[in-house]
Amino acid sequence: MQKMLIWGTHMAFGMWIGRTVLSVFFVAGYLTYYDSAFYQRLRTERGNWQKRGLNTAIRIGIMLGVAIGLQWAAVSVQQGGDMYVNLLLFVISYALLDEGTSIVEYLFNWAVMSFFWFINHPFDEHLFILVAVIFALTSVILRRFQTTVHYHLAWYMLFAITVATLFWITYVDVPLRSLFGYPLIFALMSGYSFSYIHRMRSVVAERDSLTAELNHDALTQAFSLTRLNTNGVEIFEDCKQVSGQLAVAVMDIDHFKSFNDDYGHAAGDAVLIGLTKILQAELKVAPAELYRTGGEELTILMPDFDMDSAMALVRNCWNAVRTVPVAYQDNHFRCSVSVGVAFLEQKDTALSDLLKRADNSMYLSKQHGRDRITVDGQADLLNNSHSAMINFTYYTQPIMRLADSHLVANEMRLERYANGQWGRAENYAVTTDTMMSLIRSIFHQLEVPSLSMNFEVDELATTRIRESC
Repeated sequence: MQKMLIWGTHMAFGMWIGRTVLSVFFVAGYLTYYDSAFYQRLRTERGNWQKRGLNTAIRIGIMLGVAIGLQWAAVSVQQGGDMYVNLLLFVISYALLDEGTSIVEYLFNWAVMSFFWFINHPFDEHLFILVAVIFALTSVILRRFQTTVHYHLAWYMLFAITVATLFWITYVDVPLRSLFGYPLIFALMSGYSFSYIHRMRSVVAERDSLTAELNHDALTQAFSLTRLNTNGVEIFEDCKQVSGQLAVAVMDIDHFKSFNDDYGHAAGDAVLIGLTKILQAELKVAPAELYRTGGEELTILMPDFDMDSAMALVRNCWNAVRTVPVAYQDNHFRCSVSVGVAFLEQKDTALSDLLKRADNSMYLSKQHGRDRITVDGQADLLNNSHSAMINFTYYTQPIMRLADSHLVANEMRLERYANGQWGRAENYAVTTDTMMSLIRSIFHQLEVPSLSMNFEVDELATTRIRESC
């Protein structure tokens, strides 16, 4: 008889150990779902309200499906059904701790908790009122401190033990050993789940830290070129498919080299940091992103901006740079930027097409006086009132003597900006004063003091032109 009692005790102890192990393994599998890319996409994916609503419905449907399956298992098996009820309690109570849920989803989760709670308990008017009051108070307090309860061990375990104890002391015909056993198993499940959550958060925090380093420029804290090549491409695709509106502004700091040469590299860094802060202050009121895409080059991406709103923002940024000084030690630097702006066109197949046009316009701004805005090759006359933009650029190419490969002269060439790209100019149809200005500006830089130009016959017949040459 004594051997049978000992054997029965061993059997009961082994059964509880088995249930504990199975319960912890279930929790591990269920939390893997919460940690999956699928769930994170359901929780964080952007889109219209229909898309967000569908994602919420999928999350609720999965939780309800698991809960219904466990409830079905609990009433179907002849022995051990209480273990499934305990797992059911974990599934629906853990959903209450998800701080990423909307208020509607949160209240729905409490409705699910109430439903399964009351179908597993006998109806008693006083008990019903007591539990309803506790649920109402707990739902308000938990929503207020949801993150604290979810991610702090003491509060998390207090919530878990309170829920399990309250559930099992009111459960139907529960044996004394189950009254202590199942809350204990629930506490072990919750302890394991908290350790899993803690490890998961550490991994996510480390990943977010690395992502932040990649996505932000270390000096200015503007977004980096890496982010432009990833997130910027996604923005381009979204705008092209949905609104068809996207504007880009490329800015280059004028005479930046002089800050480094005259005051040192620390002064150059101060200018970069200061101008970034000035621009970020202007962009706070608009859904636009600022990137550092080169040494002294900054790029603004303006998704869903029409031409008027984009130009208003760019002009504000351009003017703020000109009017707000950058402090460095005892100096206050007045800065300016050359800006190129481009807008999304039907022919654009990639973000690089848009950036290239903006970049070309920025170089036009630099070549025609700096401190101005050029929009798709044309001057922004609202701000560039001191001179109109002539949409051409020039360069020289060497003329070599084939016999000895010596440089004997230079030829000036002209390219014109049209239809969003540079191309060879068909003729030099610029004013005589402009042509002479180009010659004077470049002549002193030539290795051989000889420069060839293209003139029309009627121009060469003009005395003033011949004398100027």
